[in-house]
Amino acid sequence: SMVMELVEGPSLENTLQDDSKEFNIQQQGRWLLEIAQGMQHLHELLPQPVLHRDLKSSNVLLTS
Repeated sequence: SMVMELVEGPSLENTLQDDSKEFNIQQQGRWLLEIAQGMQHLHELLPQPVLHRDLKSSNVLLTS
């Protein structure tokens, strides 16, 4: 919940369900890469790695 307090923006789930928007493969690939990089960073934190355990589109918040 710490990150949710710092980020203002829609969830990835809400963004993908918005029928007025279309996303090309480059945008989708960028989201995938950024999510993977974020998870890698959390898993490599020392001395205590962070395991998310509930990664889903409603838990990914987008910024502009």
